[in-house]
Amino acid sequence: MKLPLIKGWDLSSEEFEIAWKKGALLTASIETSNICNLACDYCFREENPIVSKKRLPNELLLEDSLSIIDDLAKLGVKTINIAGAGEPLLDPNLPIMLERIFSYGITSLVATNGSKINDYWINCFIKTGTSVMIKVNSFNEQKQNQLVNRINYAKKRDRGLKKLIEAGFNKATGEYQTRLSINALVSKDTINEVPEIFNYCRENNIMPCMGSFIPAGKTATRTDNEVSRKDFLVLADKIRIQDKERGIEYIRLWPYLGGVPCTQQGKASIFVNILGGIYDCPAGTVEYGDLKKITIEDAFNKIKAEQTNYCLGCLARDLR
Repeated sequence: MKLPLIKGWDLSSEEFEIAWKKGALLTASIETSNICNLACDYCFREENPIVSKKRLPNELLLEDSLSIIDDLAKLGVKTINIAGAGEPLLDPNLPIMLERIFSYGITSLVATNGSKINDYWINCFIKTGTSVMIKVNSFNEQKQNQLVNRINYAKKRDRGLKKLIEAGFNKATGEYQTRLSINALVSKDTINEVPEIFNYCRENNIMPCMGSFIPAGKTATRTDNEVSRKDFLVLADKIRIQDKERGIEYIRLWPYLGGVPCTQQGKASIFVNILGGIYDCPAGTVEYGDLKKITIEDAFNKIKAEQTNYCLGCLARDLR
């Protein structure tokens, strides 16, 4: 059985290798506003301490974001991930951005906490062919609410997940295997629940995107809640054995469970944040330029000159 990957992340390693050799972009990540209705302890796009995330005074304007999308399209990008800086569904510019991405035949993938998903957003995602990645760190309401420092979040998230499933985002077609993914943090608080969430994904044709802390923002340095790489790999191997019994076979155990690759680390990929900073990936610590001073193409050429094709792994986590 083919590894179940969400539309937008289902690019083959051969496609990445060809793009790398040609010096072409294949995937990109961009951001919407910094506004967010949660205050997650593990947020990699915010520093400590933070109670609520507000709009930044120097965020890119809509016209800037659309220009970025235009430039990425010219460079041949196949997928554009939108994963913050805050909660994308709180940014009124998101529908316009998704429409522009769709107009180029590019796949968009929105990472959301799911609390704002309603019929409007379901229709928007359907209209623009958008894939959706939704946060599920725990099915235990109390624990999930505690992790994001908000009351009643879990119930809203669960309603959003239910709407996505009812709308068929987890249904396979001839074009793709699924358009729905669950993003879960593998931490000491959650590691015992991860197998349950993973099995839920497999039973419902949802791509699991389950990794350890992203080493940036609040978790730039190690935390007491972080699992060791050894413990992560032990869990990953147990899950791989279970997947083999399902007829799903793979070698990769890192950086995500279930053989899922990272498509955003300096291998035919680029990240532009809401302030116009350009990096190799959302966890990147080295800025390769600013849109006020350099084009995306020139910044990507700098990345290419300084990095090697990183085999769909995670250099940022490996340097921990």
